[in-house]
Amino acid sequence: MARGGDQTAGKPRYPLAALIEATGRSEAELARMVGLSGSSLVAARERGLIESAAERYAVRAGLHPFNVWPEMADAAVADAAVACRGCGEPFVPVRRSHVFCDPACGRRFHAEVRRARSRDHYWRNRERILAQQAAYREECREQLRDARRAYLARKGEEARARARERYATDPEYRERRKAASRRYKAEAREALRRKNAAYYRATRDRQLAAKRERAEARRRELMGEAA
Repeated sequence: MARGGDQTAGKPRYPLAALIEATGRSEAELARMVGLSGSSLVAARERGLIESAAERYAVRAGLHPFNVWPEMADAAVADAAVACRGCGEPFVPVRRSHVFCDPACGRRFHAEVRRARSRDHYWRNRERILAQQAAYREECREQLRDARRAYLARKGEEARARARERYATDPEYRERRKAASRRYKAEAREALRRKNAAYYRATRDRQLAAKRERAEARRRELMGEAA
């Protein structure tokens, strides 16, 4: 069993009394059954059994060690548990490459890694990426304009002819077009009014000063003619 205190210090101990109770035999009968005698029996009685000895004697007695000492199973789980790389919670891996407590945790971890790498790449190459995006948007707009021009060149006259025919034959469509035209003209007038008002407010002082300067120049001109 134990070869020295320095080799077994700190290791969990399991009481011999639990094995005696599980087998239903006396201590002497159990000792003969599992091969305990002398100082080994005294040490097991006083200090308990280390894990390897407890497993060996339980198997010799025809029992599973976890059934005799349930705390041994908890200790085995605690010894085998590792921290999940994703959430940090302890779990028992089933293979050497098992580093996440469940697949969803692994997916979340890898997604966060990809997002972090993407953010880091963006901020390290921000100017180039923005320039590429602007060039791509401009290219898309140019392609859209070309497609519209090609469509109008190909189908424009047909579409205008269909619209004129529908306008002449469909009263509901005609009323909708008239209402839309009136609404557009009203919005255009309102936008022009707001634009003029904003321009006047922005240039009012300058216009008033120019008006006063013209009036003063005219007054001097008249006084000069009178003299």
